[in-house]
Amino acid sequence: FLLLCGILVVTFYSIKKQEPVQEVAQRTAASTPITIGFIGDSITHGTGGFRTAVDAEVSALGGSYKAVNHGVGGTTTRDWQPGKQIYNTAINDFKTQNIHVVSIMLGTNDARDDIATSTSAYKKNMTNLINSLLASGTIQQVIINYPPYVVPGSGGLWSDKSPDRLAAYMTQLDTLVDGKRVLKGDTKSYRYFEAHPDKMVDGIHPDGEGYAQLGKLWAKAYITATSKPSVGVASLFTTGRRSS
Repeated sequence: FLLLCGILVVTFYSIKKQEPVQEVAQRTAASTPITIGFIGDSITHGTGGFRTAVDAEVSALGGSYKAVNHGVGGTTTRDWQPGKQIYNTAINDFKTQNIHVVSIMLGTNDARDDIATSTSAYKKNMTNLINSLLASGTIQQVIINYPPYVVPGSGGLWSDKSPDRLAAYMTQLDTLVDGKRVLKGDTKSYRYFEAHPDKMVDGIHPDGEGYAQLGKLWAKAYITATSKPSVGVASLFTTGRRSS
């Protein structure tokens, strides 16, 4: 009898231990639906009729994750300051839909030569935006993602100085992260697109495969930042290497 009980206990333990992570994540996500709000420019909004990075992230996260995408093409950090129309529209929607987490990716247009937002102004603008979101009474956490690489000369508006500006912006984003309410999002897309300019249609905006990869990178960063389980995402985040 004791031997039989021992076998049953070992068998039960083995089954529980081997339960697929995907099934656990699906059950968890289903019991706690999460809607993520997004703020950004045209890269967040989506371009060219491709599946957007936001769609790709939600697909990678799986379960009952949803998205409310308020990306607006051509916008800079200055355009997203509290009180501006696009900010008001987004924050009101986030409140209406009871969104607690907002993901931000801004900086691409700030790095244009005709705008050239200074590093200090970029940090001030991002700080104001983040603080206002967190003071809204609804949003509990903000995830800040690095803006991706831009090929110099693209669109006649981004020069060889633009990547340097983006790099400086990223350094400032790091100083805003506290690991509690302001979380570090994706930091890999810059290097990915720098190594894979062929995944951009115009040196600025990703193509279909580029958007899919960006979404996967966002999803991985979201999981790491929030410690939320995901649905079968472990095998999805291979950025790959360029063929020699």
